[in-house]
Order: sequence, then structure tokens, then C-alpha cells
Amino acid sequence: MNFAFFGLIIIYPFVISYKTIRGWSRIDELREMYGSYFEELRIATGPNILVYNNYFLFRRLIVALVLVFTREMLFLQIMIMDFTIIAQVIINGHLEIFETRFKHNMEYINETLVMMTLYCCVCFSSFVPDPKARFDIGYFCCFFVALQLAINLFFIFKQSLSEIFFYSGYGGIEEV
Repeated sequence: MNFAFFGLIIIYPFVISYKTIRGWSRIDELREMYGSYFEELRIATGPNILVYNNYFLFRRLIVALVLVFTREMLFLQIMIMDFTIIAQVIINGHLEIFETRFKHNMEYINETLVMMTLYCCVCFSSFVPDPKARFDIGYFCCFFVALQLAINLFFIFKQSLSEIFFYSGYGGIEEV
């Protein structure tokens, strides 16, 4: 059962990509069938948007495998996590696949804050021997996590309020 689920997780993005590339002329129909797979992506980019989606799912799988199978190799974990973040930034910058500049910038902000949090977590290892310094670094780690949470929640609530006001007929908050 576990291998079947694992196989499905690996194969699913490639099946969707194959169907999408074969039926790119009917992209509107495919977008309706697999809505979340294409959400907020600029379709005019062409099939290159599939690189983003596949890498997004592949990255989650790599992170899980690295954390499970390299428990004793902290340096390898950090290096692989850094490379996945850098590759994500390169893919986002090169393909420019998001519909709005705002989403593109939010992706950069989130990736930067994830990397900063990762660097803070490195300092909880034997890399920093002083317990007082580790304790102080913990505040920075909490700050980066809270900052990312606050930024994302602000825009989520702003968008939600905008939609509530728009659908209720009371005008609305300026769109992001």
C-alpha cells in the first residue's frame, strides 16, 4: 500500500504534464479539469509552466526524503535544502510564470524567508557551541517565521475582505 501511494505521488505530476503537453491546444478545458494545477500561472508562457509545477512537487518529495534518510548528515541536509531553494528562485526568475508581478515578488519573499529560517536552524546544531548564543538566535528564527506568517496572512485577509465586499455589493478594497 505504501509503495502504491509513493508511486502515485511521483507519477501524478508527470501524467498531468503529459496530458497537458498533448492537449495544449485545449488548455482552457484542461485548466478547468485540473484547476489548482494551473492556478495563478500565466498560460501564455506555454508548456514551460509545467516545469514550475513539477519542480514544486519534486522539491517536496526531495525534502521529505532528505530529512528521513540523512538524519545524521546535517551538512548534506542543509546543502540540499539550499540547492532546492536556489533552483526554485532560478526557475521563478527565468520563466516568469505567474500572472501578476505581485505573486512573483511574493514567491521571492517567501523563498528568502525560508532560507533565512534554514540558516537560523543551522545555528541550533553543534556549529554554535554557546547555549546563550543559540538562545538568542532562536529569537531571530522566531522573527523570520513570524514575519513570513504575518506577510502572507495580511495578503490573505486583504484578498478575503476584498472578495467579501465585492460579492456583497459594498464596493471593495483595492485589488492586490
